[in-house]
Amino acid sequence: MKHRALSILVRSPFLLLAALLAAGCSSDGSPTESQIQAASASLSGSVTLGSQGAVMNTTGEASSGVTVRVQGTALSTTTDASGQFHLPGVPTGNQVVVFETGQSAAPLSIQDIRPNERIRVDVTVRGTSVTVDSMDRSSEDP
Repeated sequence: MKHRALSILVRSPFLLLAALLAAGCSSDGSPTESQIQAASASLSGSVTLGSQGAVMNTTGEASSGVTVRVQGTALSTTTDASGQFHLPGVPTGNQVVVFETGQSAAPLSIQDIRPNERIRVDVTVRGTSVTVDSMDRSSEDP
């Protein structure tokens, strides 16, 4: 029975391809962490909150706790006390990054994200709008 199944697998190029692809996945069939990282980018930067509808602490600096998420995915992180964030595993292609405070959400479209790209973006969020203060894009060594 085992030999028959192997014979069918070898004769069908589609089944053989599926078996080879599955061999590179984790036990549940999902991509491994290294496969995800190789086909994704990292996003980091800082968030400053403007005065229009934003939460400011008493010193006038950006407060911590802004959620940074990639729309349509489970990827998210929260800014630290200085407004810094790091988000690895961002999918390639065109993505919308959303900056959420307790009161509002401000979307930012980032186009043509490439595998192993490192993107540094510093933004100012005012209510539902986001302004890019600076953006630097570079390739990471795989």
